[in-house]
Amino acid sequence: MKKLRYNLDMLFADIYSGGATYHYNETGFEKNPRTGYVVGMNNYVATFNINKCGREVMGEMMLAVKHCNNIIDTIQASECLGLWVDKRTHTLYVEKTIIYDDREKAVAVAEFYDEIAIWDCGNQEEISIK
Repeated sequence: MKKLRYNLDMLFADIYSGGATYHYNETGFEKNPRTGYVVGMNNYVATFNINKCGREVMGEMMLAVKHCNNIIDTIQASECLGLWVDKRTHTLYVEKTIIYDDREKAVAVAEFYDEIAIWDCGNQEEISIK
């Protein structure tokens, strides 16, 4: 069922919007679900400096696309591909994520994995953990 192939156009659009979540379920991939709290799973995480110029940034972006597709290839039901831009450090985080229905549970898991923030899908806002 995994039919999503991530590419540079998608990456640039997701960076411009500050990030994205691609939730894998029985019907395929759903972009930016509207309910729940997205938490990084602290595995398959990679960071990319998006403040570079010219060839350096293109190399970073190509690696980011490759990492996204590696996550997609290993993703299991109910897991997500998550992208988040930390605007303070100009860092793109690409990681496998999971969505929790309960905010307190999501915060507890994020604290356990030493996450910087979680994403509130319903309110479309970042919740700072650190």
